[in-house]
Amino acid sequence: MIKRYEFNDFDHVYELFRSRGVQITKAQLPSIGFITENAACFLITTNSSACFIEWLVCRNVSTKNEEMDAVVQACIQVAAAMGFKFCYALTDKNSVLERALKHSFKLETQKVLLGRGL
Repeated sequence: MIKRYEFNDFDHVYELFRSRGVQITKAQLPSIGFITENAACFLITTNSSACFIEWLVCRNVSTKNEEMDAVVQACIQVAAAMGFKFCYALTDKNSVLERALKHSFKLETQKVLLGRGL
C-alpha cells in the first residue's frame, strides 16, 4: 500500500536506507514523498518550474519493480498537480537511470553533481 510520507514515518524510511547501507537524517528528506512497505521516493521542489525526484530507495531487489514504480509515479503525479513543468533526477546508479527512462525521463547530461554540507 502506498502512502504519502509524514515526518513520523522517518523511522521506517531510515530502516529502508539502512538496509542498503545508507545513513540519512530527517533534515535530508524533503517533506513531499511516498512510501510503501519496501520502497520510498521523495520530491524536491523549487521556486522555478523544475523539481527533482530524489532519495529513491528499496529494501531489496525483489521490490524494485512494482513498489518502486508506484512511489516514483506518485511523485511525478504530485509534481504535475503542483504545476511543475520539468522533473529531473540525478544519479550515478544504472538501476535509477533505467527506472527514470521507464517513466519517460530523457538523459540530459552525464555530468556529476557536487554538493556539500552547510
